[in-house]
Amino acid sequence: MNRSKRCKKTVLFQVPYVDPSTPAAVNVWVKNIAKAFAIANFKPTIQYLSKNRFSSFFLDGVQFFSMSFPFTSIMKTPKLRAVFLPVIQDYYLEKFGKYYSIIAPMGGVVSNEREARKNEAIQRNGARHLLPILEHPSVTNHKFNETTSNFRQIANGYDYLMPITTYLRDLFIEHGRTKPSLLNPIIVDTKAIQVSAFPTSQPIKNLVYSGNLGHEEEMHILLDMFVLVQKELPDMKLHVLGGGSTPRVTKNILQKYKEHYSKTKAFSNITFHGQISHSEVIQQYRMADAFVLPRPFREYSRAGFPTKLGEYLATGKPVITTGTGDIPIYLSDLQSAYLVMDSTASSFAEKTVQAITDSSAREIGLMGAKVAQDHFSIEASAKRIGSFLGEYYDEYFDNN
Repeated sequence: MNRSKRCKKTVLFQVPYVDPSTPAAVNVWVKNIAKAFAIANFKPTIQYLSKNRFSSFFLDGVQFFSMSFPFTSIMKTPKLRAVFLPVIQDYYLEKFGKYYSIIAPMGGVVSNEREARKNEAIQRNGARHLLPILEHPSVTNHKFNETTSNFRQIANGYDYLMPITTYLRDLFIEHGRTKPSLLNPIIVDTKAIQVSAFPTSQPIKNLVYSGNLGHEEEMHILLDMFVLVQKELPDMKLHVLGGGSTPRVTKNILQKYKEHYSKTKAFSNITFHGQISHSEVIQQYRMADAFVLPRPFREYSRAGFPTKLGEYLATGKPVITTGTGDIPIYLSDLQSAYLVMDSTASSFAEKTVQAITDSSAREIGLMGAKVAQDHFSIEASAKRIGSFLGEYYDEYFDNN
């Protein structure tokens, strides 16, 4: 086993399908976690497995690079991509296992067989496999069944597990995981999102929601809620940031919402901004007065933790959100946010009206910003990573 070429304290994140400019949540997360590793004195690199080839570059202590030709050409053809992406990924995992001490393929748990192959490719040359788990395995593998013995076989295969919620941590533990795990919630670049300086006397008129229009249950709660809010506060406006998976899908979804809600007076006060870059999203955040996040109480919501919530909080503006999953661990109703404890549009509308008319909304928003800085910032994540890997990483690589 050749470890002579490996640089100590190096970590590689491998991200399929997207490139550095893609405004996907996983891309925002991986850039922020890489920055956290840099602060924790690691040398982080992000490799993008996509159709776009670009020159390697460094930014904020992180190296970015793409696949080489002809692999990028293969990714341009869906049928070829489906067949060859696992092969390409394993090629790079084994190759870079000689140079990086930790490798973290993004994309979640795909299948038992696929995870076993990734493990083998990474560990063959002495690297350690880090699994960042950001959502329930059934989201990336619709055939996933946690009751099967197969999941028990892979739950302990990863050298390090980085779950985003207690639900995901406990899911792996329940299925036999005994190796190290680091609970690391959402990561937000709080320095890029300036805390709001709007005066306490400024009325709340512009609500902002950011998300995938294809999440229809969440969207219907949002739009039904706004219809109810409009009946009490007709001057309110709602800005929806995001689209569907493709421009065509976005157009079809918007048409469905228009047909369903166009007869309501509220619909004329809703602006759909479509898919925009992350920097444009941040600009919209700065123009917002308050934020809404109506997540349904489902298993995927219990398992997940939306990065956008941390971004909302970091602005210092009031946030109205359902208290799903780990959210109540960090946020308290009427102290650092406005929490709704069921999935009904009426309850969410009631809480939203309360926030809009609350004279303490500004102070609650600022307390939310403090929670974001203390728990969700890149710096807070760097401290957790440094402490965790200071114990487990040094023990392994000092002895190998």
